[in-house]
Amino acid sequence: MENKNAASVPMKIGIASLDAQHEALFECINKFIRLYLKGEPERGEVEKQFAALVDYTVTHFDDEEFFMRSIDYPELANHAAQHQALRDVVDSFSTRLEAEKDLHTFCGEVIELLKTWLNKHICTLDAKIAVYYQSHGK
Repeated sequence: MENKNAASVPMKIGIASLDAQHEALFECINKFIRLYLKGEPERGEVEKQFAALVDYTVTHFDDEEFFMRSIDYPELANHAAQHQALRDVVDSFSTRLEAEKDLHTFCGEVIELLKTWLNKHICTLDAKIAVYYQSHGK
């Protein structure tokens, strides 16, 4: 967890609405990075930013899954399962936050989880959506 530099979207997949949402997700992560860099962030700030991050992630996943259904994407079930797996991890972080004493470490763990997960997810699974979308003339 040494590298807490600003998170940047790893690539654009070529679907404007999803690319814009990915950028917004990384801005949410950047807000967490700013909290982390403060040293020991205030609980209210962490709770507010975490709630915003969770809400936006849920909205993005719902929108992305809607898009996949709209183009009859054949790998929707697997992709949605990956979304659900992250939702489950985020739920455990939500539960943990209620009693968390070390908010600095908590922020660092959220940052590392999301930067790693989103980079991998966008570069692999989301990129496949774009390839399918472009190859099927949708």
